[in-house]
Amino acid sequence: MNVDKLRYSLTQYIEKFMFTYENFKLLIHPSVNKQDELLNKIMDDIDLMPEIKPTQDKVDIKFYKYDYNKDIFSKSELLTFIFASIDSDWNIIKGIDLLTLHSHFWLRNGNIVFDPSLSIFTDNDIYFNSIRFKLLNEIKNDDVKEYLRKNNNLCKFYKKK
Repeated sequence: MNVDKLRYSLTQYIEKFMFTYENFKLLIHPSVNKQDELLNKIMDDIDLMPEIKPTQDKVDIKFYKYDYNKDIFSKSELLTFIFASIDSDWNIIKGIDLLTLHSHFWLRNGNIVFDPSLSIFTDNDIYFNSIRFKLLNEIKNDDVKEYLRKNNNLCKFYKKK
């Protein structure tokens, strides 16, 4: 399943054939749409986000609200650690993409999932029932800085191998 179709299936969004610009916005599952306070805080955090320099492979790193670039799907680790560093409400989930067998990261707050690499908000159960991702471990927000210090896991996006 390609990234566009994955975004639609995880949010129960129906692809638009008129007003196609709506296909590229931040997609929100109907059950999450009721979480106004949480969504407003996320939107504010995205608006206040400083500019992030492109990665060594020239992918623009950005948290998308009104457009989407599927090149950021492979940058899930970078996006989740940046976001969790500025918003303490979210824990980082490290998982595996069962289609590619690569690591994939997303954010969780209670039963809400925010995947900035897919630019979606959805329900935790829907995310796991997709048969695409398997949870490996959860990194509590209090442990993010220590995890970064020990693993130095974001340097790979900016330093040549």
